[in-house]
Amino acid sequence: MERVKTISEKYHEHLNLIVEFMRPDLTEVFGELSSDEIKEKLGRPVINYDNGQVNYFEQSFDDTVA
Repeated sequence: MERVKTISEKYHEHLNLIVEFMRPDLTEVFGELSSDEIKEKLGRPVINYDNGQVNYFEQSFDDTVA
């Protein structure tokens, strides 16, 4: 449980870097978005501890028109 807590904290510490990493692909598909808009539209992350992936099952980009 301690490792899960640490991973969660690291995710939040690095969220700005994650957003900047994803920005080019998101901009290409959905148009220009601010960092705050991206964070809001990503929704709550689901962090898979076993494979190290982060998924956004509640994202709201699909209703964004470029």
